[in-house]
Amino acid sequence: MNLHFESTFGESLESSFNWFNHSMTLTRLTPFFNFSEDCLMTYSRDLLDIIRRTRLPRLPVIEMCRWNLIAPHEGLGSCIWLHFLFAGDQTLGKSITYTCLLVSLSEKKEGWREFPLLISRIPGELLQVVLNYLTSRFDSWAMPFQLKSMTLIDLLQMYVKSVDPATDDACQPLELMFLTKSIKGLRRIIVGVKGRDMLIWRERELGFFEGLKKYLFEQTTIDFNKLELCRIGCAGFIISSEGKLKILKPIQLQIITAILKMEARKNMEMIS
Repeated sequence: MNLHFESTFGESLESSFNWFNHSMTLTRLTPFFNFSEDCLMTYSRDLLDIIRRTRLPRLPVIEMCRWNLIAPHEGLGSCIWLHFLFAGDQTLGKSITYTCLLVSLSEKKEGWREFPLLISRIPGELLQVVLNYLTSRFDSWAMPFQLKSMTLIDLLQMYVKSVDPATDDACQPLELMFLTKSIKGLRRIIVGVKGRDMLIWRERELGFFEGLKKYLFEQTTIDFNKLELCRIGCAGFIISSEGKLKILKPIQLQIITAILKMEARKNMEMIS
């Protein structure tokens, strides 16, 4: 079992975490105080003990908890994997693994560390235990990683610009959801855009998003400048403002990472 665990989680971001086709939760964290990379084994044992003593009726028995340090990677600072190994079907010799990633944007500073983003692919009840430990142990706060409408718009624009007309992505539709707080009796509007229409609009003078809003106003008389983009669904990823993310293709990882780093930096500036 331990050998399986060691071979599953290495030191590479790509090899250690199945990013694709899984829903992930994004959590925002304030800086950690009294955190030391030399104490990762201690943190692992402490969290493992807490999980074992916590009633988690939907989960099997936990066998291992491991915190692994990841070297700076593609503009990120040192990050930390939190891996959890649970007993699975004993007749098949299988175990169940869950993973979180503490994302750092900078190197350590004296007395505290910044891990502004936690990306998790674990059951909600286990995530709550993890967050309780992190916030109490390191005097931190946790909150949903809510993405602003402007950040989603930037992400949408980056995706549209990245689509190669010669690939299958050019044929895949976009689905955009807008919140309609200013329109009485209407909570949200979902807009579908054909892939070929997306390519046509992006080449026009206004650009894709401004051209789309102008077209929608002409068709509906609704001013989309007053609405908030809250969800994007495309060939590469699905992301929503409340901090839910699904990456569908490896080529989109850099775009997503760039936007998340931008949001995290904004938050840390607000806190400081």
